[in-house]
Amino acid sequence: MKRKITALLFACCVTTLAAQSGQPQPPENYRPRIHFSPAEGWMSDPNGLVYYDGEYHLCYQHIPFDENGNLPWGEMYWGHAVSRDLLNWQHMPIALAPDSLGYIFSGCCVADLNNTSGLGTAADPPILAIFTYYDPVAAAQGRIETQSQGLAYSTDRGRTWTKYAANPVLPNPGIADFRDPHIVRHEPSGQWIMVLTAGKAVRFYGSPDCLHWEYLSEFGHDRGSHVGPWECPDLFPLRVEGSKEIKWVLLASVVNFTETPDKLATATQYFIGDFDGEHFTSEQTDTLWIDYGKDNYAGITFDNAPDDRRIFVGWMHSHQYAAAAQGHTTRSWSGAATFPRELSIVRSADGYRLKSKPVRELERLRGQSVKLKRQKINRTATLSDRIPFDKAPIELDLTFDGIDGPDAPSRYGIRLRNDLGEYVSMEYDRKKRLFRVDRTQAAVFGSFRLRTDRPLRTGNGNDALAVARRRRVNGVVRGGRPDRLHRRIFPRQTVRYHRTIHRRRQRDAEKRRCYGAGNDPMQSGRTLTSRCPKPTARRVGTSCDARRNVSFISNIK
Repeated sequence: MKRKITALLFACCVTTLAAQSGQPQPPENYRPRIHFSPAEGWMSDPNGLVYYDGEYHLCYQHIPFDENGNLPWGEMYWGHAVSRDLLNWQHMPIALAPDSLGYIFSGCCVADLNNTSGLGTAADPPILAIFTYYDPVAAAQGRIETQSQGLAYSTDRGRTWTKYAANPVLPNPGIADFRDPHIVRHEPSGQWIMVLTAGKAVRFYGSPDCLHWEYLSEFGHDRGSHVGPWECPDLFPLRVEGSKEIKWVLLASVVNFTETPDKLATATQYFIGDFDGEHFTSEQTDTLWIDYGKDNYAGITFDNAPDDRRIFVGWMHSHQYAAAAQGHTTRSWSGAATFPRELSIVRSADGYRLKSKPVRELERLRGQSVKLKRQKINRTATLSDRIPFDKAPIELDLTFDGIDGPDAPSRYGIRLRNDLGEYVSMEYDRKKRLFRVDRTQAAVFGSFRLRTDRPLRTGNGNDALAVARRRRVNGVVRGGRPDRLHRRIFPRQTVRYHRTIHRRRQRDAEKRRCYGAGNDPMQSGRTLTSRCPKPTARRVGTSCDARRNVSFISNIK
């Protein structure tokens, strides 16, 4: 039997004298190299993801610095950036700013291509932004109706935005948590559908023009996780792979501020079912997560993406330590976006599941590669010494053979380490049937030292694991399965060494031998392929493509 581990490792290429001496690195060195991050100020939830006239628009929750250099918490704006390839992003002026109705909380953008709103023309249809107003005056007065839904529009390709004169387009009906609207066009019923959170569930509204809304239904009171309020929902149709069947996907993030640090306290759950223009229904009984890591929250998808692609982006941070990281690991900026991934639905014995993979545009980053011959490995194998180019960012694929049966290894995986002894481990524990990402030894402040355990079945003997190491970012993908884990790491020095771990349980429990990237211990191992992406001025993105028994290590300069 074989176990395939596809490791997509994107590590920082930059070191400093301070880092080499063991001192904490300057905050700017923690900026992800291939993920979008704000030029300055705070970034959290992605908002307003839309494709229009050849450009991807990415808006996000944003707090700019005030005149004293502080981040006035709560005073949310919409930051804005555009890209033609999802790799290179151009920062734009702030899209939406607070006004007399309140701060600008999360929402979405849609391309009103038929000008149903009447806010554009047939020749220049508008982009519509639907968002939540948060009224700090009402909150200070103790009123429950602090959140309502507003609309803005652009008729110049998102360069400038105009608030709708009759805002709010959806007043608060008397619900404390009534926010984060997302819009989708439902052609069979000829209307726009708004889904937004209402406490620990979602509500659906319908409109012919995005200006006048009527209540339709609710979903979620008896489904999913309810450890905290639901946030940032999304609703969209998606084809099931290998068929013509269309299902509807509902996303809803949930945050639990009281959860202990080692638990999945901020994450995005999903439901797969049907939507008839009024009600969403699902036979799903399990609580399923789009990502099992600590650093992927409030994710939504792009409207109007080409070729009916459904492209997902989340906030690559966590409420548990984002505030602590600000000023500690970053100074002029905070937050980043996960790299765009394309979603699809697969059907198996377990039912419908959501699968994702990095967008195909990432293949443009690949360049030089190297293959390492099949080999026998005793205890551990240091891969870095055999890679003739920069060790990061890298994309790595391993296949572990001989790991079934009574003498099978108890654990196998990969470890990233630097000269200071800091490391992050990614491994599968056969005995406990857990996939584990451990960053307790790769963090510079206490609340960040966490370990993630994800229960997994071993499958049919050919599991793929993708580990994304992107300049202080750690993402994990099990190829062929809908399991993803995003983890950020903050070591004091660049990760410089990559080792495979293959711990073998023998009949004598007191003895252990370790093998990595190999077949049976008496045989040689497998092939390792490394690639170094082409030089570029600024890249945002990477790829994980588990193909047969070959994988790659990619470096972005």
